Amino acid sequence: MRKRISRKVVIIVAAAVIIAIIGVIGVNAAHSNGPVASAFNTVFRPFQSLNSKIVDMYESLYGYMYKYDTLVEENETLRKENTELKEGYLQYEEIVEENQRLKQLLDFRDHHEGYVFEQATLLSWGASNWSRTFTVNLGSENSEIAVGDCVITEAGTLVGLVTHVDGNASTVKSIIDTTFSASVDVGSGNTVTASGDFSLMSKGMLKISYLEEGTGIASGDSVVTSGKGGVFPQGLLIGYVDGLYSEAGNLSMYGSVRPAVDLNDILYVFVITDFNG
Repeated sequence: MRKRISRKVVIIVAAAVIIAIIGVIGVNAAHSNGPVASAFNTVFRPFQSLNSKIVDMYESLYGYMYKYDTLVEENETLRKENTELKEGYLQYEEIVEENQRLKQLLDFRDHHEGYVFEQATLLSWGASNWSRTFTVNLGSENSEIAVGDCVITEAGTLVGLVTHVDGNASTVKSIIDTTFSASVDVGSGNTVTASGDFSLMSKGMLKISYLEEGTGIASGDSVVTSGKGGVFPQGLLIGYVDGLYSEAGNLSMYGSVRPAVDLNDILYVFVITDFNG
C-alpha cells in the first residue's frame, strides 16, 4: 500500500514541478505586454488553476502519509503493551490459583498432622485404551516420591497411586484405572471395595462391588478410603455413588462411583510421600 502511494506521490510531484515551471513562465508573461503574452495567458490560465489544486492535494497527501506513519507506530506500541498486559494478567492468574491451592492444602494439612506432601505437575495422560494413567514431573532425582505413594488434589481428594518412578518423572494410575483397588467406607459404616472397571472407565467412573441388600447405601453417598491395608490414609475422598445396579444373577449389587473431581481438568497434584499410620 505504501509503495503504491509513494509512486503516486512521485508522479504528482513531477507534475506539480512541471506545472509550477509553466506557472512561473505564465506569471512572467502576465507582466509582459503584447499579443504573445495575452495568448500565453489565455492558454495557460487553466494550468495555473490546476497547479494550485495539485499543490493543495500534495499537501493533503503528505499530511495523510505523516498521520499514517504515526498511527502505524502508535498501533505497534499499543499492540506490544497489550501483549505485555495479557502476559502479566496470565501470570497473575497463575499466582492466584497457586495461592488458592496452597491455602486448601494447608487447610487439609491442619486436619491431617503427620502428612508430608510434594507438589507435582501433570505432564501427560497415557495413550492406552485399556488403562487410565498419567505422568507427573517428580522422580527419584528431584523428590522423595516412591512407588505406592498416594496422589491427591489440594483439597485432599484421592486421584491416583504412584506405580513407577524414573529419574525426573513418575507414572500414576488413576482411581478409574482397571488395576486400581482400595478399601473404602460408603455411607454410614459400610466398608466395601472400590475398583476400576473397564466398562465404567470410559465414562470416567469406578465401581464398588458385592453390595448386599439392606446396606442402606444410596446414590449421592460419599466414598472415602477406609485406611485398612496401610496403603491409603483413612478418610481420603474418592467420589460419590452415582447409581446402584444388580449383578449378574441378582445375587448382589454394585454401584458406580463418580470421582469428586474431573480427572481431565487436573493440572497440579500433591503426592503424599509419608503419613502417620
